[in-house]
This record gives sequence, structure tokens and C-alpha cells, in this order.
Amino acid sequence: MSHSMKRLSPMLFMFMTLTASAVGGDPPWLQVIRQADTDADGSVSMNEVKEYAHNDEYVGFQAFMADHFIALDTNEDGMVSVQEMREGLLRLGISDDEISEGFTKGFAFMSRE
Repeated sequence: MSHSMKRLSPMLFMFMTLTASAVGGDPPWLQVIRQADTDADGSVSMNEVKEYAHNDEYVGFQAFMADHFIALDTNEDGMVSVQEMREGLLRLGISDDEISEGFTKGFAFMSRE
């Protein structure tokens, strides 16, 4: 794969997800993944999770990711992609609404602070 194609893939991903967001909106869990993804590569590393600026909107994100990161990182590359997150939530039997509520309200997740 050429260097320009490698650069295009993340940009194309961002365009497609932004377009989807404008059309139907994304669940809050996907929004927080994007916010934590500081290098905009479409995945979050544990460092990005740890460095995520804790805010009142997503109080359960860091605790959930700390508890489930290894299980979600199915290809063992040290990062959790949006696809791995989607598949992991299905495996865990957690709906978009449940994880979004957990991220925003923080209940059912133990605090790491």
C-alpha cells in the first residue's frame, strides 16, 4: 500500500464518520472514543484513554476502558478500534444505549480516581 493510501484511509474514515454523524447522529460512546483519539487514527491506545481529559460528560469512560481494554483489543495491537469496540460490546451483551448511559452517568463502572 502506498504512503498516500495510508494517509488517505484515516482521512476517509473521518469523513465517513462525520458524514454519518451529520445524517443520523452517533451514540455517545462513539463520540467519546473520537474525543480520546488524539492522533485521529481511528483507534484509542491505553495512553490515550489515560490522558483523556476527564470531564463531567463521560465520567465512566476511563473506568470501563481500564477494565475491558485487553478483551476489546482483539488483534492485540495495543489499540481499540471502533470496529473492535462494536464487536466487543456485542460479545459482552452491552447495547449502544447501555454503554452510552454508562459512559455518561458512570454507574455500573467503578471509579479509577
